[in-house]
Amino acid sequence: MKHNYFTYWLWFPTVLLLGLLGCVGTHKADAALGGTKVNGVWLQYQNAATIVQDCDTDSIEILGGTLSLDLHGTPEPGVNLQVSYMEYLPGDATIYLENGKISSGSKSGKPVAINSITGSIPEGLSLAVNNGTGKAKLTALKGNQSVSINIGTGSIDVIDSRFNSLFVKTGTGSVGLKNSSVHAVTFKAGTGNMSMKNSTISHRDFSIGTGRIIEEN
Repeated sequence: MKHNYFTYWLWFPTVLLLGLLGCVGTHKADAALGGTKVNGVWLQYQNAATIVQDCDTDSIEILGGTLSLDLHGTPEPGVNLQVSYMEYLPGDATIYLENGKISSGSKSGKPVAINSITGSIPEGLSLAVNNGTGKAKLTALKGNQSVSINIGTGSIDVIDSRFNSLFVKTGTGSVGLKNSSVHAVTFKAGTGNMSMKNSTISHRDFSIGTGRIIEEN
């Protein structure tokens, strides 16, 4: 099967990579919306796909321009992800996981714009996220893994999690820990807040130009 690959813009350049192998994808077109312009092409239809696959890697890498993430850990060995995207015509696009990457193709040869990923991942997976603008919510991650997030503008929330290390670098952004325990946290921000509620950090490396560190029990 021949697949088409695209570098696309959803107001910012976006390429998304996930370190997994294989998928099962489904999609069904919804009504036409206002549209998003990508590589000079208007994408007017919102759609969604589901990716379900056992995971044989210990990490996920995500690179995005404008992307919303909402991931929660489970004891299951596989991923169950819902991917939202814009397409040129109803049913035109395909979202698939191949060679360690989540990719898109289309019958028309037009681009596809992925704008959100939600769902479950194995609770012990490491994450590496690079995103221009967006939000990330991570829940119930448990293990010796590391989480690294580099984001231009946005917020990161870590909830009910226990893992080894968290690294966050942002121009303008915030990090919130709630009911969580992280052994080592590095937070570098031009402008931003670090908040901790019912959470513990053994080793801290905070560098904030303008912002606050807030701790609550």
